[in-house]
Amino acid sequence: MKCTGRFRQIFMDYVSKKCLVTVEVYGDIRQEYENLKDKDKLMIDIRQYRQRRSIDANAYFHVLVGKIADVIGNSKPAVKNMLINKYGQYAIENGSLVNLIIREDIDVSGREDIHLSPTSCVKILDDGKLYRVYRLMRGSHTYNTYEMSKLIDGTVSEAKELGIETMTPEQLSEMKQKWGVDVG
Repeated sequence: MKCTGRFRQIFMDYVSKKCLVTVEVYGDIRQEYENLKDKDKLMIDIRQYRQRRSIDANAYFHVLVGKIADVIGNSKPAVKNMLINKYGQYAIENGSLVNLIIREDIDVSGREDIHLSPTSCVKILDDGKLYRVYRLMRGSHTYNTYEMSKLIDGTVSEAKELGIETMTPEQLSEMKQKWGVDVG
């Protein structure tokens, strides 16, 4: 069950050393409550709400990727990976960045199924070959409005440097307002 809401109160039980949290939710969750109330353990994930970015944002990003690829003579996947590497978000699992080790002679820049950011760390493994450590980047389809806004801003900047026509600042501001992003 996922829902939005806000904290109302928190109490500390000093005997059990556990917190009792009261949360106000927006919407009727009585049925979910009935289904889960007798369970001994629940997975609870509370974080700040961010509106998901619009399909228009992702579409605009891919339009700019295509234009940049045409101007610099590179493939769309390579340009997309470059932009996600520069302006995107790292993948995080269990509170840690996700690292991958890949043989140095393998070119991952044009991969469409995975986005990687190379580090300066290179190792020689047991087979005597060089391996580079990469950080896994999240795909843009997982970005919220704030993260997508950062990606779009960086991509627009790159496009402008290449002389590519982009939306005007007013159009970008209007699009961001539709996403629910603070444009200040």
